[in-house]
Amino acid sequence: LLFDTVYDKTVSALPKTVDIKELVNQIISNIPQDILKESRIGINIPSGSPTVFVANLPKMPKKELEIAALIEARRKMIPQPGPNSVFEIILLGEKTKGKVPQYEVLIVKEEKTFIDIELSLFKKIGRFPYVITPLCASVSSLLAKTAEYRNKKIAFVDIGYGSMNISISRGFDIL
Repeated sequence: LLFDTVYDKTVSALPKTVDIKELVNQIISNIPQDILKESRIGINIPSGSPTVFVANLPKMPKKELEIAALIEARRKMIPQPGPNSVFEIILLGEKTKGKVPQYEVLIVKEEKTFIDIELSLFKKIGRFPYVITPLCASVSSLLAKTAEYRNKKIAFVDIGYGSMNISISRGFDIL
């Protein structure tokens, strides 16, 4: 189903705000409650919204890798992550640099206020998203779990109203 986003007509300031009550009404009038209750819901973060950073880190246990990636992101990301930043860490692969084995890690940062807006919408319908992520990250990680796609390069083309985003990936793991 596709339907237009409903904006709050009582707010004249830009950027426009979504009329959550009306959007919820559209969702529940088009999708039966029993289907909603059994569905896994995912939200695509617009590609211009998150900050994405790739870090090369020495090989270490996965728990330590996540902490090291967050420290590296806080040091080097522009703009600087703030107290309301949330992160997703994705292992892209291993490589060797000057005989030193390293992990290549993708770090995605989003502001919690954006996530809270999305969650408030789903709270009203009694469901919560299974995943909130940039489309290229979520689809790639799902395909990596399927043997026939695991080591193939896959292109995702997201043709939007204001821009077109092309992501080329090969299966990777979310930490």
